[in-house]
Amino acid sequence: MKKVRCTVANLVTAVLVSSSFLAPVSSAYALEFSSLSNNEAETSSSSSLSDFVSEDTEKTAESDSCEDTEETAEADSCNSEVESAAQPAQSPDSSSVDASFQYLYIAQPSLSLGAMQEAAFATASDSDVLTSASLSFVSNFGEERSVEASAFSGNAAGFTFGQDLLVARYFLTGITYQVKDSNAVYSVDLSSEDYSFDVVSSSSSSDRVDNSDDMSVYYADENGNPVEAFSIEEALSGSEDDDGIAAYSIDSRSARKNVRVIALDAGHGGSDSGAQGNGKSEADLTWKIVSACKTKLENYGFKVILAREQSGSYGNNDFLYRVQRCVKQGAQAYISFHINSGSSAAHGAEVYSPTVNGADYTQVSYELAQKVQNNLVALGLTNRGVFQMQVGDEFAVIRCAREAGIPGILIEHGFISNWGDANKYFSDAGCKRLGEADADAIIAQFPKSSWLDYSSVFDADYYLNKYPDVNEWANGSKDKALDHFINYGMSEGRRGSEAFDVQSYYNEYPDLRAAFGTDLASYYSHYLMYGKKEGRHATGCSKLKGAATKAGGVDYAPVYDPEFYLSRNRDVEKAFTKSTYGGVTVVDDSAVLRHFINYGMSEGRRGSEAFDVYSYKTRYLDLRKAYGSNLKGYYLHYLEYGMKEHRNGSSMTGFEGYIMSPPFTSYEDAAAHYSRTVGRQTYPTSVYKSKGSASIDEFCKILYEEASFEGVCPEVLYAQVMKETGYLRFGNLVQANQCNFGGVGATGPGNPGYTFSSVREGLRVQAQHLKAYATTEPLNNPCIDPRFNLVSRGCAPKTTDLNGRWAVPGKGYGEGLNAIVLDVLCM
Repeated sequence: MKKVRCTVANLVTAVLVSSSFLAPVSSAYALEFSSLSNNEAETSSSSSLSDFVSEDTEKTAESDSCEDTEETAEADSCNSEVESAAQPAQSPDSSSVDASFQYLYIAQPSLSLGAMQEAAFATASDSDVLTSASLSFVSNFGEERSVEASAFSGNAAGFTFGQDLLVARYFLTGITYQVKDSNAVYSVDLSSEDYSFDVVSSSSSSDRVDNSDDMSVYYADENGNPVEAFSIEEALSGSEDDDGIAAYSIDSRSARKNVRVIALDAGHGGSDSGAQGNGKSEADLTWKIVSACKTKLENYGFKVILAREQSGSYGNNDFLYRVQRCVKQGAQAYISFHINSGSSAAHGAEVYSPTVNGADYTQVSYELAQKVQNNLVALGLTNRGVFQMQVGDEFAVIRCAREAGIPGILIEHGFISNWGDANKYFSDAGCKRLGEADADAIIAQFPKSSWLDYSSVFDADYYLNKYPDVNEWANGSKDKALDHFINYGMSEGRRGSEAFDVQSYYNEYPDLRAAFGTDLASYYSHYLMYGKKEGRHATGCSKLKGAATKAGGVDYAPVYDPEFYLSRNRDVEKAFTKSTYGGVTVVDDSAVLRHFINYGMSEGRRGSEAFDVYSYKTRYLDLRKAYGSNLKGYYLHYLEYGMKEHRNGSSMTGFEGYIMSPPFTSYEDAAAHYSRTVGRQTYPTSVYKSKGSASIDEFCKILYEEASFEGVCPEVLYAQVMKETGYLRFGNLVQANQCNFGGVGATGPGNPGYTFSSVREGLRVQAQHLKAYATTEPLNNPCIDPRFNLVSRGCAPKTTDLNGRWAVPGKGYGEGLNAIVLDVLCM
C-alpha cells in the first residue's frame, strides 16, 4: 500500500493566512514538491499511525519495511511536474505574450456570502519580478469581473477579493501580468479549463469543513497547461466535460441520503503492481476483491464506478487522479482497496478515514470504516483498528474524497507479507469473502431505505426527449439519464417530468425560498421527501408568491411591491434575477427588499403603485419642513404615522395646486395653450429674439427647463408668467425688454423692478422666487434672485397661499393661477 501524505493544504493555508502571505509561497511550494526527503516522508508516514500491535519488535519491523519507495515516487512525480512547468520567461520584446505559470492557489472553493477570497499565483520563472497582475473571472450568470493584485513577492502575486460577490459560481478566466524591465503584457488563459469557486449563503456552507482545508491547488503540466493537483474540485465546481454536460455542485449532494453511486478503487494496477509477497501481487488481489464487491453491490441496486480496469496503462502516480475521474462520473462515495505489507509477523486488517470534523461526509466516512472493519474482523482478521487521518497527513485518496465532499475510506485487507493472512484470505475464495464483506458494510451504511424514489419528479423518456444534450451524452440510457438528473439536472433546474415543475414550486412557496434560497436541488428533494405528502402543488404557479416584504420587524408592503419594484428598476432586476442552465428564473427577493431599504428609498425609487414619494412630499408642508430632501424619511413616516393619520400617499394624477411638483404636461402643451389663447403672432419675437428666445416654443421650453430643475411645477410658473404679463403683452409698470416676468421688485410708479439680461435669466429668477415661497429646500442652481432672502421660506406651498403674499391684497390670485394651469391641462 502506498502511504502517501499530501501536506500541500497545510502549506497553502499557512501561506494565505499569514499577514504577509506571499512571502513564503515560493519556499513552501519548493518544500512540498522539492525538499521532502525520503526519510522525512517515511517519518511522516509512520508517526501518524496508531500503535495497535503490542509487541515493539513487530511494530518496529513493520514501520521499517513499509513501502517508503512509493511515497518517494509521489514526491518525485510532483516535483517533476513542477520543474517541467518552470519554463523560461517570455521575450520582453513582445507586446502581448501567452504565458504559463507555476501554480495557482484558490483559498476557498466554497466562500460564504460576504467573506473574502484569497488567491495566489506565480509565474513560470522564479527570476521574474512582478510589477502588476490582474485576475479575471466570470459568474455562471455571465457577470464579468476583474481584480488587481493586492500583494507581490518576486514572481508571485496575491489577490484578495470577494466581499461584494453575490451567490453564484465564479470561473477564473485569465491572468495578465507584467514583469520588471519588460513592456510585454503576459497572459494566462484559464477559460478552457475549470478553475472556480462558489459563493454560497452561510446556511448552505454550514456543513463544510474549515475552508482552509478545502484549498484548490493547481500547477502547470509539461505542456504549460494548468492542472489541478491533489484535488477533485475541478469536477465539482461547475465545469463542462467533453460531452457538454455541466458538472454538479458539491452543495447539492448528501453524504448520508440517496447515496447510490459507489466508486471502488482496486489499489495499484498497470505498471504499478503494488506490494509483493508469498507469491502474490497486491494489484491482482485488490482487483479480485473489488470484483466480488462490485457484483454484490450491483445486485443490490447500486451503480458502481471502477477507478481502474483489470489491465490498462496506469502510471505510478495514477492514484492521484482516480477520485477526480470517479467524481466526474457521479460517484457519491469512494472506497479504496489495498493489501498491507510489513514484517512477516505483522498481520490483520485496518481501515482509514478522514478525521471527523462536523461535516457529514467525514462522519459517514468514519461510520463506514467501522462497519468495514467489523466485517473483516468477523471473518477472522486481526483487528488493527480504524484510524482517522489528520488533515495534511492523509493518503491522497482520503484527502481528495474529503475535498470532494464525499465519504472516502481506504481498506488494508491484511498483510501480503504474512503467510497466515495470505494463506487464509488471499485465495480466490478468500478474496470473494473479503469483497462481499466490504459490500455488506457499504449496503449497511447506505441502505435502500435512505434512497429516494424519483418517480414523482422524473420520467426518463420525458427527460431524454426534452434535453437532446443529455440524450446524446447518455446514448439513450434511462439509467444514465437518471444519473444526470440527480447529479446535475436538479442543480441546474432542468425539468424531469410533466408532473413536477421546479419553477412553479419555487414560485409558490416562500417558506421554501427562505430555507433553500437558489439551491434548486433542494426543492426537488423537499417535494420528494415532504412536499408531496403535505399536499403541496407541483405545478401551476407562474408568478412569485409571498415575496419578502418584511425586514427588521417592519412590513414595507404599503410602499413596496417586489414585482412592481423589479419591473420599474431594470438594474435591480438584472442584479437579483437570474436564469439557470435549465431555464428556471430565480429571484433573490430578500436581496431585492434589502436594496429597496438600503438604496431605493433614499434614491426616491418608486416601490409600488400605491405610494408615490414625490407626491407625498409635495402634498405636505410639515413633512417637507421635517425631512427636506431626505426621501427615505417620507417613506418611513408614511409607514409609521402617515397611514394612521390617513394621509394621501397616492400619485398626483392631476394638478392639486402645489407649487413644487413634477410637470403634468410638456412645453409643447404650454405653447399650444398660448397660441389658442392669444395667438402665436402675439409673442414679442422682436424683443426676445436677441435675448435667447425667438418663438413661444423656445420660450416655453426654457421655462419648463428652469422650473423643473428647481422642482417647481412648470405649469404654475407658466400660469404666473402669463397672469403677470398679460400673456407677454405687458403694458403696466414692467416692460417686455426687462425680462422680468413676475414683476420682481416692481412696487409702483417710477419703480418698475429689476431688469434681467435674457429670457432664461428672468425665468430662473422667477422660478427661484417661487421656490422660496413654496419650500425650505435649497436651490439647485446658484441663487440669482435678488429678493430670495426677503421671503419667509416655505410659507406658501400651494398657489392659493400666494394670496396676499406675492400679490397684495391678492384676493383670488392663486385661484387665477390654478385656472390657467387647468386650462393648459385641458381639464
